[in-house]
Amino acid sequence: MDNLSTNMICERAGLSPPAIYRYFPNKYAILHELGRRLMAAEDAVVFDWLEKDEARLDQDFEAAVANRAEMLNAVRAVVRQQPGGAWILRALHAVPMLHEVRSESVTAVARQIHRQIKRDYPGVDTKRLKTATILTTWLGAAANEIILDNPRLERQVTREVARMFALYYRDLILGPRAAD
Repeated sequence: MDNLSTNMICERAGLSPPAIYRYFPNKYAILHELGRRLMAAEDAVVFDWLEKDEARLDQDFEAAVANRAEMLNAVRAVVRQQPGGAWILRALHAVPMLHEVRSESVTAVARQIHRQIKRDYPGVDTKRLKTATILTTWLGAAANEIILDNPRLERQVTREVARMFALYYRDLILGPRAAD
């Protein structure tokens, strides 16, 4: 990130520095906006998925794993379709002043997952559910970053993370015997 400059961004975007500076005071402001847009697109994929039957936790276990893997793949596709998407994610991770962008996204997704599960399964332990949604949302984000850095691990990591999610939430919602 240290080597990235506003002039490099202008050159790549085909704009003059004064045109960029009118809207962004520095490269970090540009990265902040690109990150915010990328996180909003990722979040929209998850929010849409949550509204579908595939997001339900009481379905057949293998279907639950497959559906969660599809969702992780769809989120990753957003990053891959965004020009520089993987680099934007790296910037959000590497630059302290950009951490809030990723954190706000994770918080919004975790909150929506919490609402959805609480609505569908009102008897679930609220405190444990809050922790579960934060953990799984961060884990999903981390898994996708691992895969973007190591594409050869995509199938295995996606499957294992989806399996973890399915087991964890089944235990939370249906009890420990449901995970068997």
